[in-house]
Amino acid sequence: MVVCIIFITIDVVSTAVIVSKNDYDYGFLSDLYSHKGNFSNMTNGYFNDVYVKPWCRIGPYAVGLGIGYIFYEVYQRSNTLSWDSLIPRTTIHSRHYYFKRIFAWSFALILLSLCLFGTYGDYSGHALTRRDRIAFLTLSRLAWSVGISTIIITCFSGHGGIANRFLSRSCFYKLSKLTYGAYLWHALVIFVNYLGREQPTHYTLTNMIYNFICYTIISYFLSFCTFLFIELPTVQLLELFFKRPRKLQ
Repeated sequence: MVVCIIFITIDVVSTAVIVSKNDYDYGFLSDLYSHKGNFSNMTNGYFNDVYVKPWCRIGPYAVGLGIGYIFYEVYQRSNTLSWDSLIPRTTIHSRHYYFKRIFAWSFALILLSLCLFGTYGDYSGHALTRRDRIAFLTLSRLAWSVGISTIIITCFSGHGGIANRFLSRSCFYKLSKLTYGAYLWHALVIFVNYLGREQPTHYTLTNMIYNFICYTIISYFLSFCTFLFIELPTVQLLELFFKRPRKLQ
């Protein structure tokens, strides 16, 4: 857990310093605002200095490591640490039972909503301050991972209710084998599309919906090919080479 805290601290401090020092508080649009529409001088500084740098993106991974450590402790120390001690189960009619569920889900949904709509004021005539934009760029990815982790813990501890039953369906288990591959492929799919265009993009709702559907289908198709021809054979070879011999009884 100490390592996770160190990683999160590095993420928050480095992102805040780089964003504030280089005036990247508008994110990907920072070059446009700083050069006042001079597109010839745009260098995508935010992308190169913040978006792709590991020290500015390690926070969510650290949160995942922390959740994995908690899961490990729950199973390895079942005599002293259990989900009943972390989130005690009470009777269905207990006020504390409903309070914990409502608090956990409210906390998670509020964090996720802030990550999605936190900069809405910049596009609705109520511009955010520079400090607010820097705080959003610094904490949004970390807050998103904390919100998702809260939902995971809530469902894992048996307090997920309908959401847990829905997320536990077998279709999501099958998709889970492709999600990381789709995550790796989707950026390349988007770049190939946009960098290969000869005309400016018209940001209409219809275009965005069509782009989203096409990007999703292509990314998951490429992820399926990667899983079928690379990941699955590699896993089978590793199991073949490192298979432990059975002990004679």
